[in-house]
Amino acid sequence: MNMYKINIRPLGSFYSLIKGDMLFGTFCRTLSDSFGKDRLKQCLNGYTQGNPFTIFSDAFPSDYLPKPTLPFTYYAKNNGEEDKNPIKNRKENKRKKWIPTDKITLSSAEMSSFFEENNYFSKVLRTSVHLDPKTHHTTGGKYSAYTAEQFIYSDELTLTVYVLIDEARITTAEVQSLIKKIGQVGYGRKASSGYGKFDIVNDLQKVDFSAAASDSYLTLAPCVPQLDIFDKDKSFYHIFVRFGRHGGTAAISENPFKKPVMTADTGAVFTLKSTQNADKYLKFIGTGITAVSQAEPDTVFQGYAPVIPLNLTEVKDDRE
Repeated sequence: MNMYKINIRPLGSFYSLIKGDMLFGTFCRTLSDSFGKDRLKQCLNGYTQGNPFTIFSDAFPSDYLPKPTLPFTYYAKNNGEEDKNPIKNRKENKRKKWIPTDKITLSSAEMSSFFEENNYFSKVLRTSVHLDPKTHHTTGGKYSAYTAEQFIYSDELTLTVYVLIDEARITTAEVQSLIKKIGQVGYGRKASSGYGKFDIVNDLQKVDFSAAASDSYLTLAPCVPQLDIFDKDKSFYHIFVRFGRHGGTAAISENPFKKPVMTADTGAVFTLKSTQNADKYLKFIGTGITAVSQAEPDTVFQGYAPVIPLNLTEVKDDRE
C-alpha cells in the first residue's frame, strides 16, 4: 500500500468532525452507490484478515499532525530551561494539540519545543427540532427540540487527509473522485441539510513517512490495535468510543444504529515488543472489525490506522 495526502477546504460548518473511521464508512457507502455493491464486496475481500484496501486518517490542519499521546517523561523540561512553575507549564503543554509535520522526525524530547495550540475550529451549540413526519410539527417526546454541537472552521482553512491505498484493488483516480463526491453531497451528521460540504484543493499526492527506522508509531486515526504485539509499558493512548450509525437510505431503516466500538483515539503511540517483523507495521496497524451491524451483517469498521514512525526518548524528571 502507498500513502497519499489530499487537501480539502470546508465550504461551511460541520456537525461531525472528520475522523478516519467515519470517513471510511462514508467512503464505502459512496463506493457502493457509485460502482455497485459487488465492487464494494470485491474491495472488502480480506479486510478483516489484515488486508484492507484503503485506510483513512482524520482531517488535520494542513502542515500539522496530532501531538503524540505521551507522558511528560518523554518531553523536555520547559524546553531545556529551569522549570520554575511545573504545574503551569504542564497545563500549557496539555492545551497544545499539534506539531508541524516537518518536526515529526525529531525525538520526542526535541519535538516538545514545537507543539502549538492551533485552534482551527470553534464549537457552538445549535438548537434543532425533530419533526413528526405525519404532522410536520413538534409534538413533544422524541419530536421536540434538542441541542447539537456545530463545528465552524476558520476562513480559508485547508485540511489534510492521509489515505493508504491498495492500487491493485482501487485506483487513486477512483479514490479521489469518491472523496470529491463525498464533499459535494456532505459528510457526517446533517449532511442532508447542507452541512459537511468541502472542496478538493489539490490532487492526491504520494507521501512516505516510513523511511525512518523505529519500533514506535504515531496513529493518524482511531484504531483497534492487535493483541500481544505491543509493549504495554511504552504504548500510550486515550479511549474513543464510536457509537456509529448507518448513512444513506439505511439511516431511515428500522435499526440504523451500529454496535459501539472501543478504540485507541488518534494520536496514540504504540511500541512493538519485538522488531523482528517491524517492516509489517511501517504504514498501518490495527484490526478490521465486523459484526457491528444487525441491519447489514456485512458491514465492517475501520479498526486500522495509518501510522508514522516516532523516535521516543524518555527524559529523566527529578520532580517525579
